[in-house]
Amino acid sequence: MPRPLADCRLYTFIDTAYLDGRSPVGVTRQLCDGGSDLIQLRAKNLPKAEVRAIVESMAPVTEDAGVHLIINDYPDIAQSLPSPFVHLGQEDFFEHGYSQASDLFPDSPRPMIGLSTHEPSQCQRAIEAGADYVAIGPVYATGTKPTAKPATLNYVRWAAAHVNIPWFAIGGINLETLSEVLSAGARRICIVSAILQHEHPDKACQSIRQLLPSWPRIRLISNHCEAIRTKTPMSVLVIGTIALDSIKTPYSENPRLLGGSASHAAVAASFFSSVSLVGVVGSDFPENYLELYNKHSIDIRGLERKEGQTFFWAGEYEVNMNNRQTLETILGVIENWLPDIPDELKEKPYVLLANCEPKLQRHILQQVSNSKSLVVADTMDLWLNIARDELLALLKEIDCLVLNDSEARQLTKENNAVVAAKHIHELGPKYVIVKKGEHGAILSAPKGLFIAPAFPLSKLTDPTGAGDSFVGGLIGYLAAAGGDIEDHFRKAVIHGSVTASFCCEGFGLSATTDTTREAIDARVAKLETLVKFWSAFLCLDTQTSIAKSEADALKSPFPFHCGCSSMVERQLPKLHTRVRFPSPAPLFASGEEVGIWLSSSRIGNKAFSSSGAEWALSSSMPNVSKWIPTRNPPTFLPADHTKMETCD
Repeated sequence: MPRPLADCRLYTFIDTAYLDGRSPVGVTRQLCDGGSDLIQLRAKNLPKAEVRAIVESMAPVTEDAGVHLIINDYPDIAQSLPSPFVHLGQEDFFEHGYSQASDLFPDSPRPMIGLSTHEPSQCQRAIEAGADYVAIGPVYATGTKPTAKPATLNYVRWAAAHVNIPWFAIGGINLETLSEVLSAGARRICIVSAILQHEHPDKACQSIRQLLPSWPRIRLISNHCEAIRTKTPMSVLVIGTIALDSIKTPYSENPRLLGGSASHAAVAASFFSSVSLVGVVGSDFPENYLELYNKHSIDIRGLERKEGQTFFWAGEYEVNMNNRQTLETILGVIENWLPDIPDELKEKPYVLLANCEPKLQRHILQQVSNSKSLVVADTMDLWLNIARDELLALLKEIDCLVLNDSEARQLTKENNAVVAAKHIHELGPKYVIVKKGEHGAILSAPKGLFIAPAFPLSKLTDPTGAGDSFVGGLIGYLAAAGGDIEDHFRKAVIHGSVTASFCCEGFGLSATTDTTREAIDARVAKLETLVKFWSAFLCLDTQTSIAKSEADALKSPFPFHCGCSSMVERQLPKLHTRVRFPSPAPLFASGEEVGIWLSSSRIGNKAFSSSGAEWALSSSMPNVSKWIPTRNPPTFLPADHTKMETCD
């Protein structure tokens, strides 16, 4: 089965202008073997009948390989495929009188549609027309479109910040230019000639594919750069309730929506990592909701169907949606349900015990065979009232507890949320997150407290499932980040908060399922601008480089900002670089690990003044330099930590 479009990264072509007598089928097989996710057939100068014949010969190869086959220019040919995709240019769509993707096939299901775009206005118009994906480019001059003016990396940066559907950078991209395209924010790449003109297209694909999941990208966010490691995320096991919710607000009423703690959490986590779902539904469970899980690539091998009624909840919200009334609850098939987890799901490295009965959470946890799993549990006031002893026993077995502020007070008898979190640590969990609704959340962790804001919304439609979406986004982000979770927990809380904000904008899961990872990242960036208070600048009129290893530099706790047009990659831009550091706090305090090292043999011992703070260069070690505030004594790392890269 082909990957979901959102998970596709490498988009290649069978362009008949570049085949030079080679068989389309043979090259298609090479592209599939090399790791292509999508292959477009572009045959500009061939009769339609010949194009159809090529499609018929390629389709069995792509179908067997689980690769999407995209037809350029011919929607009717595309519609004949099992998984129909068509790609059109601006002139082939809008200039032919179409305004909506549904206009192409008003009387039958339409193919997935991609549109070429060359500037922001075209991209926005394509999204409004209902395109399933867009091509962003040409980034550079390209022989496939010799008359097209390059859109440049600025268009890629714009897309990274604004486009909330899958998008692919295209045009003149090859192994030499790929790094700066990724650094500009691209996650998906189209490549034509650099692969088709290679002696071995399969090996060319492999070379590029290897860079896509492992390339450490620098993405501009507000006033500093954040390191993003793109790698294969670990998997999350989600256990909880699957429900049919009937939700009434003063403005609307929506019956039998897909809900439940496991549904909201699993969908939220799926934007960051692979997810396996364990739950139970009744014989009345709609099939289209199973399709929704499939849309998000959620593994439902652990989903049971039993005779009876699916867990049902009905509730009504007041105008102030902090207040709601439960109208009806029917446990149905979840009553006394104690599942056996499939063996293949028992070793997942990340386990989320979404909000459900503590007895059920403990039953599931006892089956998890990976002793190194990170276990996060969510709970609610109901269990504190009727299953307190079971909950207290569970707390001794988990790593992180998530609950809201009233529940924290109820559990600990402490009115102060910070004091309550400390009390909960004593009951077992290493990490405690106290949710405060529209006011954000508090993380209490071994390295101290973190106050996370909620993303401000101008309109609240339905808060049902927001807490479950929060914890799903949190554990999904942790699974994607990997490594020492202590390094990522704060960002995970922010990503959970932002994912929950999408949930609140629609009824049930409607708004969450319609969003994308790009939209989540854009909202995280926007939230960052709302709370940022970095100030002081340093101006280095010289050639500088990141002197620690690239991996260590990217893990730096000190954000930095490149003030010129090119993005930070293996070295900072060479001249007139502005580097942003926190102020008034010292950059290097005694006993703390150095955040960023700069080395240069050409910088003199010169002081710079910025925002009233004097900054100077310390040169106590040969050819090794670091910036420190002059009002603070120099602090140097031990000798075994002072290995530096050579500065040209």
